[in-house]
Amino acid sequence: MGVIAEFIVYFIVDLLLIGLAAVLLPLLTFGRVRVAAADAQGPFPFHGFRRASDGRLEVGRSQVGLYTLLLLLILLALWLVSMGR
Repeated sequence: MGVIAEFIVYFIVDLLLIGLAAVLLPLLTFGRVRVAAADAQGPFPFHGFRRASDGRLEVGRSQVGLYTLLLLLILLALWLVSMGR
């Protein structure tokens, strides 16, 4: 049962949340912010943002999943509130 749960969490976090952020973040910010590569060198601060060598903002892969999840939960809450009126 542990392997199945681990696969589900991996699928949700890695493929959906990080994948969604990797596609939408550059589109919404016109290429100014991007998700860091999986093999990015150097540490990220606790908030997950840093400047890349080309001047763009990079978001760490471990933080971008959390940020995407929070954004999706806020959008869900707004949708539920609007449907309740």
